[in-house]
Amino acid sequence: MNHSRLFEELLIELQALINSPHEYDLIKSSRVLRQLLIDGDALIHLVNQDLRAAPRFVVQIHPKEAAEDFSPAIYPAGESGERVELRLQEFLKHSLGADGEEKITVRDVIKYAATVLGGVHFKAEEKTKHRRLAEIHSARDENGESYVLTALKHIGAITRDAIIPMRDLLLDRQKFESGKGWTVILSLRLLSAPPDEENYILDVGANENVNRFSIYVDSRQQLTFRIIDSSGSRKYLRTGLVGGAVPIERPIIILCELSTVDDETLLSIRTDGWDHAEVVRGVSLQNIGNPFHFVTGSDCLGKKNTFHDEFGSMLIARPLNSLEIAQSIAYFAEKAASATRWVSFTGNQFLYSTGHPNFEPHKA
Repeated sequence: MNHSRLFEELLIELQALINSPHEYDLIKSSRVLRQLLIDGDALIHLVNQDLRAAPRFVVQIHPKEAAEDFSPAIYPAGESGERVELRLQEFLKHSLGADGEEKITVRDVIKYAATVLGGVHFKAEEKTKHRRLAEIHSARDENGESYVLTALKHIGAITRDAIIPMRDLLLDRQKFESGKGWTVILSLRLLSAPPDEENYILDVGANENVNRFSIYVDSRQQLTFRIIDSSGSRKYLRTGLVGGAVPIERPIIILCELSTVDDETLLSIRTDGWDHAEVVRGVSLQNIGNPFHFVTGSDCLGKKNTFHDEFGSMLIARPLNSLEIAQSIAYFAEKAASATRWVSFTGNQFLYSTGHPNFEPHKA
């Protein structure tokens, strides 16, 4: 595995770990952050030798909160708060609090989580600062969550946002704007589903077993993307628990793209706090959405139930360029924010594309 591929895999792993509700996973994210940002030559530098990118780490500045002299919530959220763009070394030196006159930095939090919480030894000269971080870690917030691990989650999210543009350069995403494929943008609000029942949102394709792309909340309450290729092989991408990593009863945007150029296919999926993209070589994905049959609100046979409110959608049989995507997302986000009416899918209610082979033609 070369550095570029390792970089892509670590980004995938980082997103899964910081979206997890388990402390163990958050602690493990510190190892990924060390590989990406700190250890040795740091993977971000090795990858950037050819890219010549200038990653920016955007940090929110606000009054001290939570534990005394420690502010873990540094990820920009909403429209409030002052923000600053930092280079990598500035970001690692950014202060979240103080131990007397000495700052507790982003680097300190990552190293403390990796070496102390991760069960590895630490240097004697770091004991004082680690003792202070241990006190902060023990002082839980009103939800019983560690301030240190909250900081680690925010550091991970800032890092994710900073390195996604580098990943896109590695994948040469721009060339896929002229490819053959499709784009889906959904503006919706997930609703609670009955226990142990799948909550279907979208199904692209007409065959259950091949050339199919599905979005649903699985029986474990995780927002799931399933890809079934031309051979019937299945791949699952999960963004995290609904109500935790993914908001419930609050508007979200889901963007999915599939584009083929020559023998390469770009698969891209984005939603709140989660961004996945990969290039697959060969013909395994090229017939998903060709022809572009789809169902919203159920599966490709109309058997599954759904529970969500939809404010707007775009399902189009071509890739969009970056400007079109940005404009469409802004439009649908604004529409959701100001909506007084929407389509409510509850139970076995769904829509399907014209000419879908699995449904009887509509008769007047």
